[in-house]
Amino acid sequence: MNRTLGIHYFLLRILFFEYVSQYKQLTTKETGRIGPLYYPCVVSYLLALVFSAVFIIVR
Repeated sequence: MNRTLGIHYFLLRILFFEYVSQYKQLTTKETGRIGPLYYPCVVSYLLALVFSAVFIIVR
């Protein structure tokens, strides 16, 4: 299957959540299930947010 979605690598950090949302929609449409990279990606960003907040509070 040919996927023709453009990715702006320069703006990847800004548009990350949009791309994750597109990945979720695309894999759900193709297979009926969310792709295997969705949850590890979301969890890692949430953990980074929590640890950075804890670091700021403790510091």
